[in-house]
Amino acid sequence: MNESNKSRDVSPLIALANAMIEYWKEIARRNFAKAYPQAEPAEFERATAGIKPVHHKAVDCQQKVI
Repeated sequence: MNESNKSRDVSPLIALANAMIEYWKEIARRNFAKAYPQAEPAEFERATAGIKPVHHKAVDCQQKVI
């Protein structure tokens, strides 16, 4: 089997990306709390609603990412 045709496990990469997202989101949460001490925690969640963890898509090695 050709090496380029083998499927690669991307789980460790996805886990690393998610950990980085959570790390920076926690820093942003702390900065938000300092900048807006009267704001409720839900306000931060609404402000950062677009920041989502990475999700793995099924990969067909013969074709493209599906």
